Amino acid sequence: MIRGILFDLGETLLNFGRVDVRACFDEGARRAWQHLDERGRPVPDIDRYVRHQKWAIRRHYVFSRFGTKELDVLKLLVRSHRRYGIDLSRAEALALTECFYAPLGRAGVVEPQARELLEGFRRHGRRTALVSNTFIPGEVLDAHLHREGLRDLLEARIYSCQVGRRKPNRRIYDAALESLGLTGPTCLFVGDNFKCDVVGPARLGMYTVHKHPDGAARRTVHPTGGRPAPTACIRALAELPEVLDQIESSDSP
Repeated sequence: MIRGILFDLGETLLNFGRVDVRACFDEGARRAWQHLDERGRPVPDIDRYVRHQKWAIRRHYVFSRFGTKELDVLKLLVRSHRRYGIDLSRAEALALTECFYAPLGRAGVVEPQARELLEGFRRHGRRTALVSNTFIPGEVLDAHLHREGLRDLLEARIYSCQVGRRKPNRRIYDAALESLGLTGPTCLFVGDNFKCDVVGPARLGMYTVHKHPDGAARRTVHPTGGRPAPTACIRALAELPEVLDQIESSDSP
C-alpha cells in the first residue's frame, strides 16, 4: 500500500502557467520600495532600487542553478539593503519577500480537485507532504497555501530554502520522508519536472508520477536500466486515484 504521497508545488498543486517573471519582479520590487518608503526608511530613487534588487537576486539565483545549494533570499535582502544604510530584521526581510512574491502568487491557481484529493487521501490514511524547490521563505508560501485551503491538508511542507539544498539532492527528500515517518518504497512522488520529481525520488525507491500539464497522453511504465522512468504519467491530479489503484493492484500477491 502507498502510505505517503509527496507533491511538487509549481505546476502540480498550484498552476502558474506562463507568467512574465520580469514584470512580476518589477511590480514586487516597487511594492517593496513603497513598503520601506511608507516606514520612513532611507530608500534611494525607486528605479535605482528596482535595478539594484533585480541584479542582486538574479545573480545569486543563476549561481544557485549551477549546483543544488539553495539561495537564502532573506540573507541576501539583509545584505543588499545595507548599501542604503538600512539594517533589516528577519521580520522586515520577510515582509519585503512577501512584497516581491505577491505578483507571482496572484498568478497561482489551485489544480482542479486538489483539495478534494488531499482530503480523500487523509480519510484513507495516506500521509501527504509538499517538497518544493524555492528561495521564497516557507512562511510566505505557507501563507499562500493557507489562503488557498491547502496548507492544513499537507502534513509536511519541505522547502529547499529551509533545507539548504535543492531537488534532486537527496537531503530534501530525506527531510520529507523523516517528517512523515516513512520510507521511500512506501511513497509516491508527483511533479512536473523529470529530473527533480522522477529521477531524484526514484533513487530513494519511491514510485513516481510525472505530471504533464500540456495535455500529453498518459502512459504507465516501469523503471528500467539507466535513467529511471516514471511509474506513470498524468495530465491532471484527478487521475491519481486510478494510478494508485493500478500500482497497488500490481503489487498485490
